[in-house]
Amino acid sequence: MKEFEWQYKDEKLLLLRKENILHFLFMKKYNFIIFFLVFFVVNFVLYFLKIQNIWIIIFSFLAIILFYFYNKLLYDNTSIIVTTRRIIKKVRNGLFVSHEKELLLSDIRQITTRKNSFIDTIFSCWNITFLWAEAKWDLYFKWITDSKDIWNYVTRILDYMKLNWHSDNISRYVSKTQRIKKAK
Repeated sequence: MKEFEWQYKDEKLLLLRKENILHFLFMKKYNFIIFFLVFFVVNFVLYFLKIQNIWIIIFSFLAIILFYFYNKLLYDNTSIIVTTRRIIKKVRNGLFVSHEKELLLSDIRQITTRKNSFIDTIFSCWNITFLWAEAKWDLYFKWITDSKDIWNYVTRILDYMKLNWHSDNISRYVSKTQRIKKAK
């Protein structure tokens, strides 16, 4: 049974995560700027055309709903997938533009985590990068909430693969909070 779009027949899904929703609302600055420019221009035109205030309120409400659903579309179609063979980053950049990057687990040479700003510290979101030694190419994920645990998990997978030459027997990722709840 396929659990995601690009899954191979003998491949198990180990981890499926999304970037933090705040990344889509605040860090995608061009979406935010375009939204408010259109919003203010249309409200300015409506005001000078002597349109009643109710239409300005209705337009404002519709614009906010449209902005929300556009960002939700981007968020829902952007994910991080770790399987028994590879790490996949599925990204949606706009209404019609999406792409996928993948990196085989056996090709990973280094995993790094880091935070970029004070805001990252407040929301405890870190960036995680998987480096590939053979080419100057890497796979990065921004604003991951439990990136330290994911880093530890993928490192354990890589260590297991070094000893056993496969990763078929590895169990699915369970977050620390879920393990604590299960133990109680």
